Amino acid sequence: MKVAPPLRQKATGRQWYKAFQGVGFNYGSSFQGIDCIMSDPTTMDATANVPIRTESGTMKGESRYVLHPSSIDNCLQLALISIYSGVARNMTSGYVPVKAREITIRIPKTGSLEVPGKAYARTTGKGVRSAACFVQLTAGNQVLLDIDDLRVISYDAAVPQKPDVTTDQPCWQSCWVREGSSTEGQLEMDEESQRQGPGVSDLLVVSLNQVVA
Repeated sequence: MKVAPPLRQKATGRQWYKAFQGVGFNYGSSFQGIDCIMSDPTTMDATANVPIRTESGTMKGESRYVLHPSSIDNCLQLALISIYSGVARNMTSGYVPVKAREITIRIPKTGSLEVPGKAYARTTGKGVRSAACFVQLTAGNQVLLDIDDLRVISYDAAVPQKPDVTTDQPCWQSCWVREGSSTEGQLEMDEESQRQGPGVSDLLVVSLNQVVA
């Protein structure tokens, strides 16, 4: 069993699920289990309380689990938190697991389901788009979940797209002017010329006048 170092930064599960939602990771109620999150902005360690479940309690005839997928996923969520050193505002994208060296799951002892488990995650390495993590879930002195050398990769395709903000841009307008006419400012032909168009004897000059759309 690995012991987390002293951590001084505290956050609620609600804060982090809002951050997850901001990068497109919308967890349902059954998967919103982590709480009492502790971390340190100078390290990549994080701990949290995680409910130990063998069933979701939201459906009848559910398959039997040694440890429910929601409890396992809560531990993976904590790994994401450790990647960002526990600072929710720094989260720019989520991460998805791609492989792990070893995963061990043990049957909870009697009474373990009555109290929250303690999850511990540490990011052991981080690249531009990938990271390596260690994840552990304990109940008392029993290790229920141990994920060694978990490899994850950033997944920014889920990040909600912000609407484009269109600003007024300058455009150009062309007009015909008679020979000798001033080209300063907005130039227009007289009404007669507008009806008949430029005469053959006129030297046609194209003037580009900048206007604001």
